[in-house]
Amino acid sequence: MKGKTAIILATTAFLCGSTWGATVEWIDGMGATAPSGWAISPTHPSTTDVISFSGPTDKTYGNSCSAESAYGGTPYLSINNSTKTVELKFQGPAPTMCPMIYKPAVGFRGQFGPLAAGNWTLKCTQALIAFQLTFTVGGGTGGHILRVDRNAPLTIWTPDGSSWTRAYPNLQDALAAAGAGDTIRVADGIYTPDDGAGIAPGDRTASFAIPDGVTVLCGYAGYGAANPDARNVKTYLTILSGDLEGDDLWGIVNLSDNSYHVVSASGSGTLDGATITAGNADGSGDNRYGGGVLLTSSTLRIEGCKIRGNKADFGAGVACLEGIAPVLINTEITGNWAYTFGGCLYNDDANVQMTNCLVVGNTAGSADILGGDAVFNVMGSLDVTNCTIADNRPGHSAPANKRAIVNLIWGPGFVDTISIKNSIVRNGGTEIWSTEPGLVTLYRNNIEGGAAGFSGSGNIDQNPLFKNPGTFGIEGQWFFDDDGYTLLAGSPSINAGNQALLPPGLAVDLNGNTRVQGGQVDQGAYEGSGLPPAVVLVPNVVGQTQSTAQSTLNSAGLAVGTISSAYSSTVSSGRVISQNPAGGSTAVTGSAVNLTISLGPDPGSSWTLQKTAEITMTIPNPAPSYLISVSGEGSWTFTAVGTTEYKIEGTSVTGVGGSWIITPSGGTVSSGVHTINFTLHGVNLNVSSLSPGDRKIAEIKFYTR
Repeated sequence: MKGKTAIILATTAFLCGSTWGATVEWIDGMGATAPSGWAISPTHPSTTDVISFSGPTDKTYGNSCSAESAYGGTPYLSINNSTKTVELKFQGPAPTMCPMIYKPAVGFRGQFGPLAAGNWTLKCTQALIAFQLTFTVGGGTGGHILRVDRNAPLTIWTPDGSSWTRAYPNLQDALAAAGAGDTIRVADGIYTPDDGAGIAPGDRTASFAIPDGVTVLCGYAGYGAANPDARNVKTYLTILSGDLEGDDLWGIVNLSDNSYHVVSASGSGTLDGATITAGNADGSGDNRYGGGVLLTSSTLRIEGCKIRGNKADFGAGVACLEGIAPVLINTEITGNWAYTFGGCLYNDDANVQMTNCLVVGNTAGSADILGGDAVFNVMGSLDVTNCTIADNRPGHSAPANKRAIVNLIWGPGFVDTISIKNSIVRNGGTEIWSTEPGLVTLYRNNIEGGAAGFSGSGNIDQNPLFKNPGTFGIEGQWFFDDDGYTLLAGSPSINAGNQALLPPGLAVDLNGNTRVQGGQVDQGAYEGSGLPPAVVLVPNVVGQTQSTAQSTLNSAGLAVGTISSAYSSTVSSGRVISQNPAGGSTAVTGSAVNLTISLGPDPGSSWTLQKTAEITMTIPNPAPSYLISVSGEGSWTFTAVGTTEYKIEGTSVTGVGGSWIITPSGGTVSSGVHTINFTLHGVNLNVSSLSPGDRKIAEIKFYTR
């Protein structure tokens, strides 16, 4: 785990005012027509657009002088990039005498921008015309990379995603700023759909709506890492969660305030590497569908994702409504719970493609009546290749059911089909039920209960010998090992598929291994040689840094297991004191090696510096000649061994001066991992000597003893 210290600064100094071009004038004169309401043009501006606006006065005034007398002064615009607001204000003093000239004033018009990408508000608080108009500034012509990291520091400027230092702290603002052709990179962390500009906390209707043509890539190391652009979806877990209050228990308690849909889309685009969880579509209308993902007339490509622990009336994991052709590839859809049908997927009139997917542990409350505990297909097409669909049930305590996949077709002229190839489908027998059996084709599958009654060939019905199938907990949660549905040696599904049935370009399986081994493709989501586990020599990583040790072990085919800490007078802080199993021994490929990391010498009664963080701000040109104040907040996570004191100190760099107040500045904690949330306030800071650009103004130091 990488350490992160997030420090957020906010300041009122030189943020307001006409930072960009901004003009406003009266709409007046004989024949002048008042606008019907407040509006901007273009309605969907980009970061390169100058934006025009107009709006009416509360009534017709004899001339602009009379209007200024009523409104309190001359109109002007104030642009605040920190809060993303453009405000119409009035500069006094207001005139007390006006000429007797009839030149009716009926409204306002002007221009502002270009603006930074994101959600903006045009408003006025003057009582006579108080209004608020929200709009989104998109990313422009496409091809941009926007970054999201909830742990990124914030300087005085609003994040724009242009770097990891200026990453958006929430995914919603990046989605609002993105345009077709843009790519969003999301660092590890938990993100909820109700976090973003213009979204009310706790809004169940909010979801991560993937814009048309936008690619969202998750699993980046992000701010604070040696290589923030390093991507590993398992190491840097990105969780998109519908648990808005953070209070779910066992997947069954406190769900009534969760998001209806964690992710949604109604166009094209890609979502890659996310864990999607805790959606609960228990509402009405479309809010009954797709607790994890709701796709409406969408061609969204979902790749390398884990859709787990979601609930809905229909399609707890994924629901597809209306036509078009979404794609799910190399994705796990597990442990989702439909109150009615479709624990994994509910497909209504779409053409869904599923490849290399694991569909296990899903439930549907009404599946014991009609079936469909895994997939419920209504007037749609389904193309399934090399998927493992197993152990789906009508309920977590219910016995294995039949008809895990249900296909309902009615009316003349239907052309929708079900095609299943190279897959393992085992959920209790009689796996597929269709109102039109002639539309179902099955090729080279391992199907419990056989494939009688459907067209196709090469199907078998034999125990696939899964390594370690999953199980339901007493509260209904689904538990399984990452490799639980890989194939043991001797599995009849090894080399039992047909690689000619693979879609073009499919080179790897769900685990990222070569898709075809041993001369022929295996059935199911995982490819394997079927040989006994490989044994490797454990490398000696004692004395290495934690990151180097992890790389060394991973290169040897081993994983890092439990990491503990201890004081050492002989091993430097951050380096490995010991490992288990020891270097030079043997271990099974993929097994874990536990590490003990040095905390350095026992601090005794002296303070030990644990971390130093920089505070930076963007210095404008010219730099302000007056003293400024900044304030913000941050967090520090550390591990205490025994009763431990801590303290936090702030010091300005040479020349800036001033003083820093940090609350809390210290305290005492017991053993364990602790996160200290603190506020800081710097006063009387002199930045006049600093050159324009991002500059360090202070350091925050964190000590323990």
